[in-house]
Amino acid sequence: MSGGAELERFRRHFPLPQVGRKGQARLAEATVAVVGCGATGGAVAEFLIRAGVGNLRAIDRDVVAFDNLHRQILFDESDAAEGRPKALAAMRALQAVNGAARIEGLAQNLDRTNFEMLLGQADLIVDGTDNIPTRYLINHYAVARGVPWIYLGVAGTEAAWMPILPGRGPCLRCVFPEPPPPGSLPTCDSVGVLGPVPAAAAAAVAVLALRILLGDPPVPRLATWDYWRGEGRSLRPLRRVECRACGPEADPDPPGLEPRVVELCGRGMHQIVPRSTDSLDLGRLARTLESVCEPGSLRSGAGVVQCRVDTIRLVVFPDGRALVEGAANEDEALAIFDRYIGS
Repeated sequence: MSGGAELERFRRHFPLPQVGRKGQARLAEATVAVVGCGATGGAVAEFLIRAGVGNLRAIDRDVVAFDNLHRQILFDESDAAEGRPKALAAMRALQAVNGAARIEGLAQNLDRTNFEMLLGQADLIVDGTDNIPTRYLINHYAVARGVPWIYLGVAGTEAAWMPILPGRGPCLRCVFPEPPPPGSLPTCDSVGVLGPVPAAAAAAVAVLALRILLGDPPVPRLATWDYWRGEGRSLRPLRRVECRACGPEADPDPPGLEPRVVELCGRGMHQIVPRSTDSLDLGRLARTLESVCEPGSLRSGAGVVQCRVDTIRLVVFPDGRALVEGAANEDEALAIFDRYIGS
């Protein structure tokens, strides 16, 4: 498709003074990194690709499961049946929406060892994660490099979001200086998630993202909205001089590593991060697991190795990470990882 014909798909944007042809060309040159492409991040990514963002990096550490499908609009039953990495399934779905866009699917866990590689060159970062440590890490990276990013969280029937514009307003740690105590925040495990809410919140965030990319950044406000009650509020936080991320005495190093064992939101799945940073030979691992996996459960493909051992489901990635489903607690999940995969 020629450049002119490709641009015509966005012609409903042209009459808008906020966009126009020049703005559309600007979107085509923009690069957005979406960290976590499940319910919220996946919907934001689709809105941005449909709006004409030309370069998108979809970063996610998880795989698609059937209990994702009531709220995660990028995926279908075949993705869940195969247990495809969300980043790769998202890349495939987004490419089908706009084949001219450059989309990278990165099935990796964002941490302090790789955030430069995963987030580098992004004009904007969108938060589709489900945990505070990763958000703190994004905040540290973005503030230090002057890259705008948008915080977004959903639980139950409520959503909260905030655009963070380094140098123009408060950062995430101005608003939340320290991580809350474990178990103090509502999660999709504790309160559930109403299916349409993530996409509804993602639409609002996608508009903020387009404003930033088009050079009309919004006033940084922390907005919350309860979609069931149809009510919410908006606050304008102030920068904190003593902020450890954006203040004059900010920490030079990023926040500490995420715990080695993390329970992922929604279905009793634990992620195990290996001690070693070496890549894993998935072919060799598949041959090793063949003798212990339930007959017919071993699958190797789409960038992962999967199998069942008794009541446990294992999903292993090339970077050595594993998802352990069915363990009673973190200790059991770690013991299963050490037994079948190693350190």
